[in-house]
This record gives sequence, structure tokens and C-alpha cells, in this order.
Amino acid sequence: ARMPGLQVRSSTLPEELGGIDFLLTDKTGTLTRNEMIFRKLHLGFAYLSPQNLTEVQAAVIHAAADRDASEASARAGGDDTPPPPHVFSAGAAPMVDSNGTGATPRAGKSTPASEAAFARAVYEAVLAIALCHNVSPVESSASSAADGFQGASPDELSLVMFAARCGVVLHERTPSRIVLHEPSGRLRCFQLLHEMPFSSELKRMGVLLRDMSSGAITFLVKGAESVMAERIAPSDWMEEEVGNLAREGLRTLVLAIRPLTEPQYETFSRAMAAAQLSRAGRAEATRAAFDILQEDMRLLCVTAVEDRLQANVRATLETLRDANVRTWMLTGDKLETAWVIAQNSSLVARRQRMYQVSVRPTAEPADAKKEARQALNGYPQGKFNAPCLVLDGAALSLCVTHHQRLFMEVACAAPAVLCCRCTPTQKAEIVRLIRQTMPGACTAAIGDGGNDVGMIQAAHVGIGIEGREGRQAALAADFSLKQFSHLGRLVLWHGRNCYLRSATLSQFVIHRGLIISVIQAVFSSLFYFAPVALYDGILVAGYATIFTYGPVFSLVLDEDVSESNALKFPELYRELQKRRYLSIKTFLIWTWKAVYQGCVIMLGGIILFEQRFVHVVGITFTALILTELIMVAVEVKRWHPLMLLAQVLTLLVYLACIVALSSPDFLGGSMAIFDIRFMLSVPFACRAAILTAASTVPIWFGKVCSHYCAPRVVSKLS
Repeated sequence: ARMPGLQVRSSTLPEELGGIDFLLTDKTGTLTRNEMIFRKLHLGFAYLSPQNLTEVQAAVIHAAADRDASEASARAGGDDTPPPPHVFSAGAAPMVDSNGTGATPRAGKSTPASEAAFARAVYEAVLAIALCHNVSPVESSASSAADGFQGASPDELSLVMFAARCGVVLHERTPSRIVLHEPSGRLRCFQLLHEMPFSSELKRMGVLLRDMSSGAITFLVKGAESVMAERIAPSDWMEEEVGNLAREGLRTLVLAIRPLTEPQYETFSRAMAAAQLSRAGRAEATRAAFDILQEDMRLLCVTAVEDRLQANVRATLETLRDANVRTWMLTGDKLETAWVIAQNSSLVARRQRMYQVSVRPTAEPADAKKEARQALNGYPQGKFNAPCLVLDGAALSLCVTHHQRLFMEVACAAPAVLCCRCTPTQKAEIVRLIRQTMPGACTAAIGDGGNDVGMIQAAHVGIGIEGREGRQAALAADFSLKQFSHLGRLVLWHGRNCYLRSATLSQFVIHRGLIISVIQAVFSSLFYFAPVALYDGILVAGYATIFTYGPVFSLVLDEDVSESNALKFPELYRELQKRRYLSIKTFLIWTWKAVYQGCVIMLGGIILFEQRFVHVVGITFTALILTELIMVAVEVKRWHPLMLLAQVLTLLVYLACIVALSSPDFLGGSMAIFDIRFMLSVPFACRAAILTAASTVPIWFGKVCSHYCAPRVVSKLS
């Protein structure tokens, strides 16, 4: 109930969950809700937001009415009348003043011409938003379009819903056409000629459209500022405004346009047809065909949406930082946006500085490598309150490709790492670099989308979140959660129990099998290594099952600290990161325990046995069972009722077996295994008690001395 929706999808032992050193996390949908809220639309000369929605709606209505009037006059004019304007010709030239700088029509005295130009620019931007996407309406009725859309991208959903509130409503979208419902009530149809699908590598998508009323052809592209800046005409405001929006923590997208003539479209169609018919390199040929269209594009607008943090993300990341789990954020967003989210979510500590590793975009490859190396060498390692290491996409690519060792040395020394403009391939590569550079470190990766699957599968522990981007990450992970805040309890509490219980249980299973083997080996050596079995087969089978199974496996219920203290004191997790509870040292210690106890039980039984061989079997086997039960009791930190029940039931079952195996009739007429009259006598009880005490008291005494000389951290809480 405390972690609703948690599912364990791995069949392997999850002890690695108890020693995580590095946590690599996605941002969108993992730290945030992936519920996009439209905030701003920048046209280069004016900001538009939902707060002035009435003004935007009026501008859209005004521009749409002007366009309908111009088209009507064009149709009434006959063949001698000039063709109607291009679908996006309204606002094709940005509003400028006499000095060539952008001017807002609402500043000072506005003229009818400036108001009309402003309305056309707004209408053009809203129309582009309503067309360039992969969203489909759930219902054909325009009245329900405000919340009747579905799509894979929450960003696109928020933009399409904003366009609908402005009056341009998506009415229909099929693989061949897009129909919009305009404020005048008119349905406007566009033929969808080609679509450039979005990918994490391209970081953009586009649609090639033909206006069914005018026949004009337009190519619209929407994508990240880093890739769009190379494909649009130089802009004196895009980079600055995108940076300003990103510093507010908003996710930005750039929309650009290119009108096409019929000859240009025919050239593209031939190139696309040839690319689709090619057998080898079809994807590269298709990308090259679309590159023909992405030249000298005109910037339309910049959109900004807000993605709010999930509940309790700040507390969870602070808790993990106190537990010495170093968190790296790997995101495809812009650096400024990622830094704001990192600060708001407490991924970086309060007043922690940022150390950015970047290279000049215009630098030559050799100079770029040198700049990246110099930036990495300049990181202040080992200083108190070291800064957060931040890398952009270009610097990260150089570091991962050419400076792997230096990059990992600096990154692993940083308290937090922030990698921006990451591709899915780079995310997985970073996880593999950590595992190669630090073989002893345990990595965990958490994400919510298909682009996080590679990172999740490359880590020791993969954690997926079932979010708005589907269940690909959740199905590919070892654990799936509903929200990020559940990660604290999963790691600090369940991870602790998984590691400690797996360590204790695995070593007890080794001890249980080794001690009876040592007893048999000592017995054979005393009789010149004769191939004679000390215990009957039924005793060996009972020892491996009903006599020890319950007490040993009840250790999975043991807890060394309460759940509240494990979550209240995350510093306790640091002790587990040293991995001292399941190591070569602990294996040798438990091996020594088994050898010592096996020798004591067998040699003591030989010395103390009576005249018959059956007596030594009864004495040693009883001492063996009691030793195992006492060893379980010694290792228990907190008794659970089922543990006590397992101990009592095991003793009762063993007593019943003594009675049963003392009768030859029970074994089908063969010789009895136990002598019940001897086992009910005082000498037998004394001898069994002496052997049990000799095998367990020294080990218990050593454990007590170790506890007082080197107490565990959790002992301070008791």
C-alpha cells in the first residue's frame, strides 16, 4: 500500500539494490510529471501567453476573416485576378520599425497596419502549431476538442490544445490529410504529402502540406533550438529568448517554415522516391531527401511549456544524497532548463555552483578536443562543496569518444553530474563507462520512456516508471514504479533488506552443507578413508529439508533496523555500500565456522560415544541439528513470530523422527537408526549438550567480542 504499482520483473536476486553508488536518471517524466502546460509563445516582437488569451483569440479571428475575404475576392476576380496569398504568407515579413528592430504593436500608439500585421503573425504561428504534430482528435466534434486529443508527446498535446483555445481546432488527422476548424466555422483541409518523423537523434519533426483551397505547398519543422539554429535564416533574437525561457525552467521548441514551388516539390519527390526504393542505406537516403527541404527556413515562433515536478522529488533526492548515492541527470533538454530543474528538485545541493564543460560551436575538431580536455582538467577535484559538473551535447560527445578515462575520473569525483542534449545511445554509453571504469561500483538507472531502455538495461539495477510515454521502460526494467518518490523506500528499505538477507541466507546455505560434509570427511579419515557413510540416507535428506529448512530460510524475515529508522537515517545506507557482508572475507569466516564445528562434533562424538555405533550417530546428529538452530538464533537481529515458530516446529519434528526412526518396523524391517532408550537417558543429553556448547559457544563469544570492539552503526540506534 505504501508503494502502489510496484512490480518486480527480474527473477534474479536483487541484492545489488542494497549497494547502489550511482543513480542515473532521466528528467522528463521521471523527475517531472510529463504533464505539459503551455506558458508562452514568442514571435520575436511579442510574448503571448494564456493570460492574454482573449487578445490572441481576437487576433486569430481578425486574421482569419481577412484571409477569407482575400480568398473570396480572388475567386470573384476571375482568371485576371492574382492568386490568393500563400497559406503562410500572412506575417511572412516580421514587423519592424524604421531602424530594423522588432517592435510590438501594443507599445505606444498602434496603427491599423501594425495591428493587422500583428494579427497575421499570430494567426500564422497558431496555424503552424495546429498543423505540425502527430496528435489525433479522439472525436470529430470540434466542441469537444479542448480535451479530445490523443498523442504520444505531451508537448504536442499541450500545443494543440493551446491552438484549440485560440480558435484553430484540429478536426481530423489521417495519414493523408489534416482538417482544421477555424473561428469562422469553416473547415480548412490540408493534404499531408510527406511527414518527417521525430527521433531522438534528429530532435525534430516536420510535415509537408498542400493547402487544398489554394494549392500552396509548405514545409513546417518543429524541433530543439540546438538543431534548428543550423537550418534557419540568421535570427537576432532566437538564441537569447530561448535562453531566457530555459532559465525559467520551461521546455522550448522552435517552429520554422519554408514555402515550396512546384518545381522544388518535384525535385524533392524524385529524391524521396529514389530513397524509398533503395535497398541499402534507406534511412540515410530518406534523411538526405528531407535535408533538401531544410535549407534557408524562416523562423516562425518559439513555444514554451512547463513540466512540473513530481510529488516529493525534492525530499527523495535529498535523502539519496545523504545516503551517498551520487545522482546523474541525463536529459535531452537544453542546459538552462535542466539546470533549473536540477535546482528545483534538489539534485544539486543548496548554493552549489555549476562547472560547465563546453566547446565553441565553430571550433575545429582538434581545437574542440583540446578545449574539452582543458575544461575537464580545470575541475576542482577534492575541494569542499565541489561544484556540479555540467556538460552540453557537443562536449559530452567529445568526452565520451576521446577522453573517456579523464571524463570518468572527473565525473566520478563530482557530487552530481548533469548531461544535457543526451541521445539514448549516449545514455547507455555513459552507464557502460561507469561500469568499465569502476568495476566495484553499482549503478542504477531510472527512466520512463523508450529512449531510456538502453540506459536501464546497461545498468546493474534498472528501474522503470510507468508514465505518459508508455510502458517500454517499465517492461525492460528490473523494477517498475508509479512515481519517482517511491525510489527512496525501494533503495533504503527494500534494498537494505534484500542485500542483508541475501548475504546471510547464502552464507548459511553454504555453512549448512559444508558442516555435514566436514563431519563425514572426519569420520572417513578416522577409519582409514573407508567409503562408509556415517548417516543413513533418510537422515541426510531430512537434514537438508525438514530439520533445517524452516529455521534457515526464516532468516529472510530478519531486520537489522526498523523501516522508520532506515528512512529517517539514510546515512545507514553508506555501510552497505562497502559490501562487507557478502565478500571473500565473510565466505572464509563461514567456511572456518563450518570446519571448526564439524571437527568438534565428530571428534567429540567419537570420544564420548558408548559401545555401539548407533550411539555416535545419535549424539553427533542431534548436536548437528542443535548447532544449526543455535547458529540461526545467534544471527537473528530481530525476532519474528514465524522465526520462533520455525524453531519450535523443527524441534518437535526432530523429536517425532527420533521416535519413528527408533523402530525397525518404520524402515521396513531394517536396523533402527536411533536407540530411543539411550537417547532418552541423562548421559545422552549431557554428551549432546557438551558437543553443542563446544561448537557454538566459542563462535558466539567471538561474535560478542566483535560487537563490542567494532560495533555496527545500526547498534547506536538500539
